[in-house]
Amino acid sequence: MSDSPPTSPAPPPTGPAGAMRLPAGVSITPGAIVLSASRSSGPGGQNVNKVNTRMELRLSLPAVTGLSPTAFARLRSLLGKRLNSLGEVRLVCQISRSQEMNKQGCLDALTELIHQAWDVPAIRHRTKPSRGAKQRRLESKKHRSETKSQRRGVE
Repeated sequence: MSDSPPTSPAPPPTGPAGAMRLPAGVSITPGAIVLSASRSSGPGGQNVNKVNTRMELRLSLPAVTGLSPTAFARLRSLLGKRLNSLGEVRLVCQISRSQEMNKQGCLDALTELIHQAWDVPAIRHRTKPSRGAKQRRLESKKHRSETKSQRRGVE
């Protein structure tokens, strides 16, 4: 049985099943995604010992184009430990026993991270409770206090 080479550059998949659905205007340089297969860890018996099903995706972050500077900063913060000092993203997927499914899992994770960085988080505006809301809260507390005090026996 011939094993695939440990490292092979692969363009993002095309076609209906494996297409990466990136936000409009965002693209990844063709050939920038490097996928490599290795033996998966954990239980699985002979399958784990014989078959290279674990997939590792590597991508140089400058290969992602079309993100605004703030979205790019959000992407860097979302990646966290998955981003090394060279600016290279490393994603690993070994959930499935199928190499193809693990490959798709890596690509889906990358797509999801880019979508999260693309979306601008909503700004939270601080609000004050209304006078009626404060009054209802205090009435509720008073009522609860009376209920508990009535349960106590006279000593």
